[in-house]
Amino acid sequence: MTMLSFDPKLFSKEFPHKVEELLLLVMRKGFSLTLIGGTVRDFLVTGKVGKDLDFELKHSMPYSNEEWISRLKFLKKEIQKQWNCEELAFNIIRVFIDDIEVEFSSARTEKYMGDGPFSHSDFEVELNPSLGTKESVERRDFTLNSIGILFGAPGTEEEYLLVDPLNGVNDLSHKTLKPAGSEFYKDPVRLLRTLRFSIKYGYDYKNIEFKKFDLSLLTVHWFLAEAKKSRKTSFFKIFFDCISQHKVSLNEKIVTLEPLSSISDCEWSGRLEDLMILLIENFQSISKADFLNVGLTLNLPQQFVSSLFENVQSLKSLKSVEKDKLKSMSCEEFSTSQEFKLVKSLHQFESKFPEVLKQFSQKEIVDRLDEIFYIWPLGFEKNHDKPDYNSLEPELRSSYLYKRQLDV
Repeated sequence: MTMLSFDPKLFSKEFPHKVEELLLLVMRKGFSLTLIGGTVRDFLVTGKVGKDLDFELKHSMPYSNEEWISRLKFLKKEIQKQWNCEELAFNIIRVFIDDIEVEFSSARTEKYMGDGPFSHSDFEVELNPSLGTKESVERRDFTLNSIGILFGAPGTEEEYLLVDPLNGVNDLSHKTLKPAGSEFYKDPVRLLRTLRFSIKYGYDYKNIEFKKFDLSLLTVHWFLAEAKKSRKTSFFKIFFDCISQHKVSLNEKIVTLEPLSSISDCEWSGRLEDLMILLIENFQSISKADFLNVGLTLNLPQQFVSSLFENVQSLKSLKSVEKDKLKSMSCEEFSTSQEFKLVKSLHQFESKFPEVLKQFSQKEIVDRLDEIFYIWPLGFEKNHDKPDYNSLEPELRSSYLYKRQLDV
């Protein structure tokens, strides 16, 4: 294990200089700036500065709450004279400079009132420009995300100073997750973040007491947001195993997503449609009702979910389709065959939801159907002007377009 350290010269070299004019404006207005959070953590590990810069604002003047909010609004007006910016909750100012996003937020405390259970946003906020260094970082999730870099006078030895009141550098060096403050277990999303950081970075969570969490009010939105950030389908199995092992109370809506834990470990695009395809591939015995419930909880159109279930089953059943048998049929026989009905259904599904079935991992089936029926992609409209097509009864014309591919 190598102890990490802060190199101010490297930081100065890597920091995006296009942001410096903005920071000088803020400091000239009397605000102190501390870069904090994931950008600092990642710099200590990689030596690179990211494009999302989160600064904590403080001030030496003992402003009242009303005066402080007024100062923040004044700062926003000054910034927007030169840069594109917007105001977020808690008077946070977000500034856009090319591909870089800079956020300025007041030092603040976040307190959960009462006994719970709590949702992710059930806390009361107090903005405080004079908040102590330790108190201001205790609202964060992990100690390794509480490390800051204080920006001082440019060109001096104090231009960049590491601020680490919770010994986060030591925990980061040991790749271990520790709660930053006493409110940690009241936020249900922090259980998700614990698992995500473990999956993504390999951090251990031996210091996290999962039994202290209550996820009764955790929303599907935040559950999926953290799952998507993990980029791994293993997130679902690890999550539901954790809930079961530590007997953590869980929102019933999220319980309906437990079938997702059957998906084998792989990279995930974050698209919910792809997740449903992975689910039906990995959970061979899932019922249509359970599959529809998962889709409903994910807020996917039920027509899509139902069609996906039925057509993937059709795709599997067509695995052993015999081309010679189909070629020997008359057009009338072919039009009433089960194979034709299944392929036509697949064709219609592909028309409504392009590319979905092509992501199905049993691609050899799709390739074989492509060879036999030439329906991936659509391609037989060229036959519409053939004399034998126009002479057919209307009810046979659809099957003819498929049947013709067998005879070429």
